[in-house]
Amino acid sequence: MSKKNSATKQGKRTIGAPPPAPPLPGPQPTSANTRTRGSGLRCSIAAIVLLVALVAGAALGAPRLLALLANGATAGGELTAGAAHDLLVEQQAPAIAQLTSYGWIDKEQGVAHIPIERAITLLASSDLPVGALAAVPQTESAATTGDGAIPANLNFTDHILPIFQDRCSECHGDNDPEEGLVLTSYKDVMLGSWYGAVVKPGDPAGSYLVELVETGQMPKKGDDLTPEQ
Repeated sequence: MSKKNSATKQGKRTIGAPPPAPPLPGPQPTSANTRTRGSGLRCSIAAIVLLVALVAGAALGAPRLLALLANGATAGGELTAGAAHDLLVEQQAPAIAQLTSYGWIDKEQGVAHIPIERAITLLASSDLPVGALAAVPQTESAATTGDGAIPANLNFTDHILPIFQDRCSECHGDNDPEEGLVLTSYKDVMLGSWYGAVVKPGDPAGSYLVELVETGQMPKKGDDLTPEQ
């Protein structure tokens, strides 16, 4: 009897207890999911802060960067290669323009500039003394004729060019000249050889061509030039 009553009491307690709540639909939150959502939120906040910092830095640094690029300078204040080239071209532009154009230097005094190529052409056709000849004083004794005397009105076309044509054109003519030295015109003589100028205007002692002639090294073929030549 006592066992039956005890079982009945236990049965009543079981029947009278509230039933457990049914589980909610969908995945239940776990501690791992909670940590993941927290990490994702922190990463999102960090990304937003970084983006704001980049935008602010760009806004503050853009004017300086543009100024550096406009001035062609690096952050250390040095010119870049491209900027240095542009600056050099800009500085040389006035001189180049003057060498390649016509214009007045002093209109009141009648002084003008002409293209350099035109100036060389005019000078070459002017029969002015060149090189060693320019240093020869045109005194009364020098202008007299006779043995060993310097001809009056000495000029390249009448007195120097015939010597070059007679004694030098075989090696220094227009076709395949030795060492690039052409002696068939005033312009070519002044241009010199592959190694530089051979005549120094006003300085016969310092003219390489005069030295070669005086030491007998030129002309290579035939007799040496005469004292008059």
